[in-house]
Amino acid sequence: MKKVLNEIIEQYEDETFLKADGFDEAIIGVDENTMRLIYSVTKCIEILMRDMSAEDAMEYFSFNVSGGYVGEKTPIWCVDNLASTDMDAMHKQMKMEEEQIIDTMCQQLQIEVNVSETQEYYKSKEVQDLDKAIDLVDE
Repeated sequence: MKKVLNEIIEQYEDETFLKADGFDEAIIGVDENTMRLIYSVTKCIEILMRDMSAEDAMEYFSFNVSGGYVGEKTPIWCVDNLASTDMDAMHKQMKMEEEQIIDTMCQQLQIEVNVSETQEYYKSKEVQDLDKAIDLVDE
């Protein structure tokens, strides 16, 4: 929540913090020894999942967000989902997305099969009118 960030800024008004753009809602605290912001990895992934799949969000976060070192004020990424069901939810969403893709592919394949069957039927009956052939196949 931005509320957490605002509280940190108020409490440590003389400090300068390095923020990760777009992840203010994922801030969960501050390391008082190094004065670095601490982000929830789970919340960061959830933020990214607003615009991409769970798999893409995890990959993007790993390579483009947490994988970078930007100096001694680099944020701390708290892996807070070890015993949580959040990862299960992400995996469940990934599985649902895969199933949706498979369903779409099957529907497209079925359409192709139906067209192919119609064409074969059309050829076998030597029907001159394609609309008539389609009507015959539907019967």
